[in-house]
Amino acid sequence: MLAATAIALWGLAFGLFGAPAHTFGSNPDIFQFFNWINALDHGQMPSRDFHTPAGMLTHYLPYWGYRLAGQYAGAMEMASLLALAALLPCAAVALAGRTQVLVGVAVLVATAALIAVPWNPGDGAFVLSQHLFYNRWCWAALGALFLFHLPKRQPRSGALTGVLEGLMEGLVVATLLLFLFLVKITYFAVGAAFVAIFGAAVFGVGFGRFRRAAALGFALFALAV
Repeated sequence: MLAATAIALWGLAFGLFGAPAHTFGSNPDIFQFFNWINALDHGQMPSRDFHTPAGMLTHYLPYWGYRLAGQYAGAMEMASLLALAALLPCAAVALAGRTQVLVGVAVLVATAALIAVPWNPGDGAFVLSQHLFYNRWCWAALGALFLFHLPKRQPRSGALTGVLEGLMEGLVVATLLLFLFLVKITYFAVGAAFVAIFGAAVFGVGFGRFRRAAALGFALFALAV
C-alpha cells in the first residue's frame, strides 16, 4: 500500500507541476539558479568555477531538470520531481512496520507535498514560488530520517527477514545522509547528529534494531563520500 501510494503521489506531482512545464514565481533566487544552470550547461562546476554555500545536488538536480524539461521553464519543478523520486521511497521504507497503513499514507502525502508544491512556510497562502526549494527538500529528508524514531514491531517471520529489513533501513539512512550532505551541509549536520545520538542511545524491543541500521548507514555514507 505504501509503495503504491508513493508511485501514485509521484504521478500526481508530475501532472500538477512537471507536465505544465513552467516555473512558479519570480523570486530573484530562481534567476540566480537559472544562471547556475547556464554555467553547468557550459561545463562549469559548483565550488570549483563558482562559489556557493549550497551543495552540488542543489545545482545539479535543477540542471538535470533543465535537461529533462528542455528549457528553463519547469527546470525547478522537474528537479523537485527527481528529489521526490529519491525521498518518497525512503519515507515509505522508514514508515513500514512503524505506523498503521492509513497514517503512513497521510505522512507520505505530506512529504510529497512538502517536496513538490512550490510554497514555503512564511509566504502568503497564494504565493507559489520555487525559491528556497532546497530547504523544502532537506526538511522532507530530515522528516524521513526522524521517522526511524518511531518504534518498530518485531519481524513476523524468521531471522532472515530481520536482516533484510536492517540492510534496507541502513541503505535508506545512508541515502538520506548523502542527500542532505550533497544538498546543504547544515541539514546534514542535524541528520548525522540524530543518527549518531539515537543510534547510540536506542533501547527496548521496538528501538534496538536501529543501532544496526545506523551503523550500516554511516558506513555506506562514508564509502559513498
